[in-house]
Amino acid sequence: MADVQSVCKAFEQWYATLPVLGDGLVAKGNIAGCLGLIQNIREGASLSLDDHLTPNKGQVRGVGGPNVRRILAHYGEARPFVAEGGRTNRGLIATAQALLGTLKEAGLADLSADGRDEALVAMQEYLVARVREYFGLKRLRVTYDGGKSTAECIRDLLSAAREHGKEGQVAEYLVGAKLQLRFPGLTVRNTSYSTSDVQTQAHGDFEVGTTAFHVTVAPNSGHYAKCRANVRDGLRVYLLVPERMVEGTRQNAANEIPGVIAAVALEAFIGCNVDELAEFSGPATAHQLGKMLRLYNERVAAVETDTSVLLDIPATLE
Repeated sequence: MADVQSVCKAFEQWYATLPVLGDGLVAKGNIAGCLGLIQNIREGASLSLDDHLTPNKGQVRGVGGPNVRRILAHYGEARPFVAEGGRTNRGLIATAQALLGTLKEAGLADLSADGRDEALVAMQEYLVARVREYFGLKRLRVTYDGGKSTAECIRDLLSAAREHGKEGQVAEYLVGAKLQLRFPGLTVRNTSYSTSDVQTQAHGDFEVGTTAFHVTVAPNSGHYAKCRANVRDGLRVYLLVPERMVEGTRQNAANEIPGVIAAVALEAFIGCNVDELAEFSGPATAHQLGKMLRLYNERVAAVETDTSVLLDIPATLE
């Protein structure tokens, strides 16, 4: 005979089977999608998948960002978690079907109305706790050795980010912070890492003057296509990549548009500017590096829901 406790246990056991990311947590889109799906049931939807799909059957309804925010707010969690909820998660329909099957098999429908809602609330509370685990993720720790070059310090940071699967995000936010530090009078674009150039109709990740900057840790044909489009539009182009990829990127760039694309190592691009702003003084370099990393945190906090890319900055850089 099903009861609230057994249904909730079945849900938690099912949740434990979901794939996890590098931080050991289930993808945000799946968490958001489950929150919305359970809310649909609380509001009268059945355990049939068709009852949870949009009219075109292409998405799960009720899992958009605004609805997920309302659910989280109901449980006292007001921090931004996801912008789009689960709507951009292409695998969510399969996840929804699996969850509905689990709840059906566990006997959710056999509970009284009060019992069903008690179980569904407990499931949402469980998911909200998983959301809070995201906010509790440790920040990336910055190590600083004054005996190393600034470029080497940036390399160490990118290496640590790569180990956590965050190198692309960290690289882009570092370049944005570096440009803001170097050009304080300009407005340097700051959008979440998941926002594409196409969505914003931007020429690149960043633009300064008549130059477009593209930041990537995995250059591909799409990046070179963007560079070609920039050149056609009369722009100069920088393609910023990790130092380990510079040689190959330069060769590919030369094949695409000889002598036009500036393929530059991220470590040197960022580090040299910090050194110049410090007028190549050791103590001033630590200050400028710390200033840039604090700008980085400010920019990340303003637009990013993934708080694990924030930096733990040592006191030596204060």
